[in-house]
Amino acid sequence: SSCIARRFAQLEGGHPVAQVIGTPMRATARQAALATGIAPHSNDFDDMGIGGHPSVVVLPAAFAVAEAVGADGQTT
Repeated sequence: SSCIARRFAQLEGGHPVAQVIGTPMRATARQAALATGIAPHSNDFDDMGIGGHPSVVVLPAAFAVAEAVGADGQTT
């Protein structure tokens, strides 16, 4: 579950550069993407009706990388 992914990130450590969405936790971009991506799957919040459910697997990685590189959405 997402709790396990967050705990793994804490134990693994690293330079926290991205928010684990829905929590106060910050982690590496990879860890944040993993923990943020697992949460919607475990709660069954997948988007449907558009030929699959891409948001749950794509957006957590995009948000984590964007935050890690300082992209603000306005200038990038």
